[in-house]
Amino acid sequence: MSAESEELNNTYKALFFGPFWAITNKKEIQYSIAGSSHTIHQLILNIIEDFPKLDDYFFDEENIAENTSIIINGEDIRGGLGLKTIISPNDRITFFKAAGGG
Repeated sequence: MSAESEELNNTYKALFFGPFWAITNKKEIQYSIAGSSHTIHQLILNIIEDFPKLDDYFFDEENIAENTSIIINGEDIRGGLGLKTIISPNDRITFFKAAGGG
């Protein structure tokens, strides 16, 4: 496999809604991550590198911020491995803030 096709296989699409969209000014951004077997945490760190303001939206200290939803293929990562969740290039990865109220 060529380096170029390997890089294409390591491209992940991130979809942004709410304040994530407001900060990135984009609904969708593609990220390439070197190596193999990537986690959602690695993708988030790449996003924060480009948009440092998102750090507070993603994390509350070292945990996922309470009202931040990270959905992969329709499943909230909190129901599985959390930040250690393995992602693949075909995954639908969505970031948004949960609405509150009563």
